Amino acid sequence: MVHIPGTRMIEQGMDRLLHVDLMEGVMTGWSNLEFLPLNLSAIDRPPAVEDWIRSWLPSQSVQLLQPADWFTAGHGVVSWALDMFNMWIPEEAQTSWLI
Repeated sequence: MVHIPGTRMIEQGMDRLLHVDLMEGVMTGWSNLEFLPLNLSAIDRPPAVEDWIRSWLPSQSVQLLQPADWFTAGHGVVSWALDMFNMWIPEEAQTSWLI
């Protein structure tokens, strides 16, 4: 699911399709990816959002996660090690806040 703000719908021309106006935005040959930057994270799209999030967190030791970190550090795991029974045991992250 992707949320598209009304301003982007106007630029993209999607709202004009209801009025059978085929001469706006993507209907004139623009790529949908020009209007939907799915290749950018929520932090990359509006860079000020990271500073805003950090402003209301109680700790400054916040680690910004990349997509590759979501299923490890995002769950409090930084690495794995074998114990004496040859079982994988997670090593817990030291940071308490992850965004």
